[in-house]
Amino acid sequence: MHRPKLIATDLDGTILFNWAQTLPDSTRHLIRRIIDAGIVFLPESGRQYGNLRSVFAPFADEIPYVADNGINVYMDDELIHQATMDHALGDEIVQAILSHPECEPLISGARTCFIRSSADEFYEHMTKVMCFDITPVDDVSSDATGEPYSKLSAHYANGDLSPERFAWWRERFGTRCAVMTSGLTWLDLMPFDGNKGRGIQAVCEHLGISPDDCIAFGDAGNDLEMLEFVGCPIVVENGSPEALACARFVTPTVDEALERILDGEGFDW
Repeated sequence: MHRPKLIATDLDGTILFNWAQTLPDSTRHLIRRIIDAGIVFLPESGRQYGNLRSVFAPFADEIPYVADNGINVYMDDELIHQATMDHALGDEIVQAILSHPECEPLISGARTCFIRSSADEFYEHMTKVMCFDITPVDDVSSDATGEPYSKLSAHYANGDLSPERFAWWRERFGTRCAVMTSGLTWLDLMPFDGNKGRGIQAVCEHLGISPDDCIAFGDAGNDLEMLEFVGCPIVVENGSPEALACARFVTPTVDEALERILDGEGFDW
């Protein structure tokens, strides 16, 4: 059986559910065994870097990370890749978000996210529920924060991100950047080269690992580039139709697949 050199996985909907902030004991033990076996373990998520380090605290300094859906990639606590957006386009997006009072802007930086200092309820949600590192500012523009534009998000607190509203964003910005949703509350606008596929590519290039020696686990549309990059894409059986269409194998759970790899059964690809 083909022994992988790197195993990448999405978090929410794949190995974690309901925005969990800790790993199940079974998953944690399996990841420990994966690392001890000399296989690189790579979390890839829309979550922020600091949140990922918290989730993977038992081995936080032993693994690389692809954060913010591929925008920021970290190795040994250093930023090795960052996808950035044209400054004028970022300014235009920020102003568009601010013109919609039903949503709040969240501007991702390398290690913190910026929100408006007047958004008290949003601050509580992002720090207490989402466990993000948040910096409230009076001005969320790049000129004021001092960081380049990368991932810009609009949060619809009441689940008001309707298909009609998404269509408006897609029509206005879809030819200039990637426009995607996360459930009914989040709209993300990112550079076209800011995706999980580009993130894992950056890690592989840094470590000298071939995509053919990689396994990736996913469940949704924002995992497609990652699944398409690796030699062995595996999707959990409750994944979306588009993700399942990319799968070489389907697994009930990531834990079950990791156990197969560790027990020597592996996957033949």
